[in-house]
Amino acid sequence: MMAATMPEKPLKNTTAPQLAFPESALMLENAAQLAALAAFLENSPPATILLVSPPGAGRALGVPWWQALQELAGELFSMNGAARRHRFFWALDCADSPAFALQALQPERGPASDYAICRNLRAKLAEPWADRILPCPPPTLRVERYVTSRESTVR
Repeated sequence: MMAATMPEKPLKNTTAPQLAFPESALMLENAAQLAALAAFLENSPPATILLVSPPGAGRALGVPWWQALQELAGELFSMNGAARRHRFFWALDCADSPAFALQALQPERGPASDYAICRNLRAKLAEPWADRILPCPPPTLRVERYVTSRESTVR
């Protein structure tokens, strides 16, 4: 699954980014969580969801790891129809590495992420990177907690 188009209200590059959809920012750590999320989204109402990697995952695991999760998401979400009902955005946390952050936004196989998180970016970036690199991660829920909290409100 390739990175989606930018949301109507993009995240801003500030010290405390304001999300247009804070309740739907989820930390995604592995394929098992992705499968659980896909199963949950199969019967849930449309939502805009920001999937955020764990802190420093871009630097520790690399951009190909994030791309592999996106490809799996594309398969899972297409099989159950979630790709048609929900909007997904991706944010790879690259710790303090501007190199990994830029690689996430412009890799050889196409963008791996809609946003990158980089805590040590001192240089002013030119467009289109300025609004796509965040200085700190947004508030997130773990996938398991999100699914559990949403299931309890559906019952």
